[in-house]
Amino acid sequence: MSKQYTPAAPTNGHYLAKILSIQEDANAIFIFYDISVGRSVGWAHSYYLSHSRWPLVQRIDKKTGKTILAQLLRYANAREIRSVVGASICIEIALERHLNIRCIHSREYYSISSSDIKLGTSSWATGSPDLTRAVYLADLSNLPVLYCDVHERLSPMVNWCAENQIILLPSLFATGDYTAADSDVIVDRKQNMEELIHDFCSSTNAATYHLAANRAAAMGKKLIYITGVADNDNICSLNDIVEREWTIPRYGKISGAVIVNHLNSYMAPHPNASFLFYPQSMICEKIYEVVTRKRNMPCLQQI
Repeated sequence: MSKQYTPAAPTNGHYLAKILSIQEDANAIFIFYDISVGRSVGWAHSYYLSHSRWPLVQRIDKKTGKTILAQLLRYANAREIRSVVGASICIEIALERHLNIRCIHSREYYSISSSDIKLGTSSWATGSPDLTRAVYLADLSNLPVLYCDVHERLSPMVNWCAENQIILLPSLFATGDYTAADSDVIVDRKQNMEELIHDFCSSTNAATYHLAANRAAAMGKKLIYITGVADNDNICSLNDIVEREWTIPRYGKISGAVIVNHLNSYMAPHPNASFLFYPQSMICEKIYEVVTRKRNMPCLQQI
């Protein structure tokens, strides 16, 4: 039986939390929270699934809690109580007779560290603890979310996204490796020129990528292949490849002109596909930049 995600139970201290809903009766307003980041992310959801009772609820008395209500509205940047739903708030938890939300602070009171949001990489299989935690982070943190293929589990993007407060949400991709919910771009990451040549200079392998471009087009998305190169290679586009030569296992020597010819032949029936090249030291930043750039930017043209 596969291991389930078990978030750490909160202890005394400060936690970043998301307001999920509110309820009220004649005497009080009840604020329902869940923890947004860290080892306890999703704890309230997990507890509720086991106990059928929501554990992180703040009761604010309508008569005596006007100061707290004013604070809540200010921290959530809301004008009325119903508008606080979805806001991130720092809560102080105290373990007394029962778990108690002692007070609240602004979102900025809590400093998110890379370890708070970095994904584990043991397994990204459906139902795995690492994947379940990623879903909670994406839903609860209110941070930018980048969808990535499960095969990118050991990609340098895992560390880069954590360091830049971006949530990686592993998913099963039929095409490419990275996209975002509101993006019209899918990025397929190529580790180096050897991988690019292997995938596009073989008719057998290239057939798979032709179908990938068709699928991306059917989704209304551009398919951009981003290849990492050595920092001193000075390769930015197909123009920079033409006069060069590579020696690749199983292929031997292959000229840049031949490579470019294969890539142009691939792009000819796929106006939504293009190729970009960046130094390895910049590859993560550029993948995110390309995925999140403004919609409807044109693909690069062939040469």
